Amino acid sequence: MATLVASSIQDPADRFDLDLLDRPLAGETFPSRSAAAERVHEYIDADLRRRADPAYSADAAVFTALLSVHRVIGDLVRLGRLTPADIAAEVEGTLHSLFSFVASGPPPERLEQILALGRAGVIRFLGPDTRFSTDDDGYVATSPSHPDVVRARAFVEARLPVASVSDTADDLLATLFRRGRVAEVRSAATGPGKVAVDDRSRVVDATGAATDGLYAVGPFVAGHTWSGAFPRPNVDAGFFRHNEAVARDLLTDVTSTR
Repeated sequence: MATLVASSIQDPADRFDLDLLDRPLAGETFPSRSAAAERVHEYIDADLRRRADPAYSADAAVFTALLSVHRVIGDLVRLGRLTPADIAAEVEGTLHSLFSFVASGPPPERLEQILALGRAGVIRFLGPDTRFSTDDDGYVATSPSHPDVVRARAFVEARLPVASVSDTADDLLATLFRRGRVAEVRSAATGPGKVAVDDRSRVVDATGAATDGLYAVGPFVAGHTWSGAFPRPNVDAGFFRHNEAVARDLLTDVTSTR
């Protein structure tokens, strides 16, 4: 396969290389942090130029194809054709990760702003595979790609936390889980642990049964992170249709118990 790709696609930048998408600067070394940052600037700039060039419409085609797959999978989820475990492992674990590697990220205008801030020195990129530690003076950041060490008095962790029903700090969710009213599904042995729901978003308990009147939606629910990310205006997105169906169920439950 590698030989066929190399002979058919002359420019390595045009090849579908997941490892390179995952670690675009892997193995590169630089004499300083500023040189590493300039390499990041070049990478962002090249991405912006490629996005704006109609010669690379194949890139847009890959994005559109992956988006259509998400829509089909979303319909399968809403029809109850996939189990919570399948959604966690195969959809959110594999498919969503692939889509994120290939097509997710900030829009062009945000990249342009990030690039401008980087070149102005407001944002300073540290290089690939950055590692953080502490010492008596504060926080320390290093990258194996250059010899410079960056020190700071404050550190802000801005990534989303990993979902975990069994380790949640939310009292309500923790109590429901302890009582077996909520089941947890994971994409891997140590992966995110999300709330299991059926095709109507009713919470699934430890026995695998759905509970009438108990619903869960949102990013920590299996199947909801990816389905809520891609609706487009004026397309009657399945994500919105599903939420409208949940709202109708809730109204029915409320009116029937009066």
